[in-house]
Amino acid sequence: MDQARTLLLENGGYDCHVWSPLLPATSRHGGKACIVGLCTAWKSSKLALVESREIPRGLIVQLQEIDAGSGKGKGSCVCVGNLHLPAKPRAIYARLMSTVNACQHIERMTEKLWKKRRLQEMLPQRTDVTL
Repeated sequence: MDQARTLLLENGGYDCHVWSPLLPATSRHGGKACIVGLCTAWKSSKLALVESREIPRGLIVQLQEIDAGSGKGKGSCVCVGNLHLPAKPRAIYARLMSTVNACQHIERMTEKLWKKRRLQEMLPQRTDVTL
C-alpha cells in the first residue's frame, strides 16, 4: 500500500485516497488484505471526503468541492463508483444495482446531514448564563 500512496503523490499530487482490498483479510493471507483492489484518489486542496462505502467488489466515494476562501466543503458534490465487473451480463446488472443502492444510501445520509446543519444554523446560539 505504501507504494501505491507514493505513486499517487509523486504522479499528480493526489494526497488523499480511499482503497478497498481485492482479497479481504483471510487466514490464508495471514489475516491481512494483501492487494489493493480499488482506489479512488483526490487532491485535498480541491476536494473533501464526505462518505465512502465498500460494496462487494466495489467502492463508492462521495467527494465535495472545497471553497478556496474558507477551506471548507461548500461546493458541488460528486459520487464516484469503482467496480470490478464480472463476465456474465446478468451478474453485471446485479453489481450495478448494488452500486445504485449504495449511492442512494450515501445520498440519504448526506441529505440528513445537510438538513441537520441547516437546522443548527437557523437556531440561535446557546449562551450559558451564570448568576
